[in-house]
Amino acid sequence: MNVNEMKLGFQMRTKEIPLEAILPIRTIKSPHNVRRYQAILKSMREVGMIEPLVVHPQKDKSGTFLLLDGHLRIIALKQLGKTVAECIISNDDECFTTTRGSTGCHPFNVTR
Repeated sequence: MNVNEMKLGFQMRTKEIPLEAILPIRTIKSPHNVRRYQAILKSMREVGMIEPLVVHPQKDKSGTFLLLDGHLRIIALKQLGKTVAECIISNDDECFTTTRGSTGCHPFNVTR
């Protein structure tokens, strides 16, 4: 298979999306008690969001997106009063992302 035949898993550019248009696929109870959430919130206050959210466009609802990765980050963004988020658009709706079970460094950040 050559490069021209391969299907990309993500769009090559990020996109700013209103938080109200992003629908989480899971609920996190008491995120303020999660140590990782506190670290994310502190980091966002100091340097901003480093890793974009990963979303997939909803098929039946134009303009809305399912949140595949970044559930703690979207809660932190809302707590910080943000209304939009930088997002990577997934070309499929699978919940597996490159950061799960890997080095923790998203390929998008490697290219920065």
